[in-house]
Amino acid sequence: MYCTIGEVLDMIKDDMASSIIGDEYIEDGQERREKMEILCRGAAADACAEIDGYLAKRYSVPLRETPPVINKFAKDITVYNLVSRMGVDESEREKTFLNRYNAAV
Repeated sequence: MYCTIGEVLDMIKDDMASSIIGDEYIEDGQERREKMEILCRGAAADACAEIDGYLAKRYSVPLRETPPVINKFAKDITVYNLVSRMGVDESEREKTFLNRYNAAV
């Protein structure tokens, strides 16, 4: 993995986490974090696979060491993957995530 689940969770505010989790309201903070970790693992795996797809044209993947720029792209793509589960409204705050995703790819 090119980013950690903790790094991704640090990028997501509580109100965004509620949107990502969806219709299921989870009051317990620990249970909520566990649910987000599960979602983040899947989204991060997809992000890293996407990055590997681009890098495989020139490099042996997965990379042994993660350059800072790849770490940043992995976090941005992971957050985009999480946010896009609910659809991206380009006129609102989600547009920022779309812009960061586009910059990463």
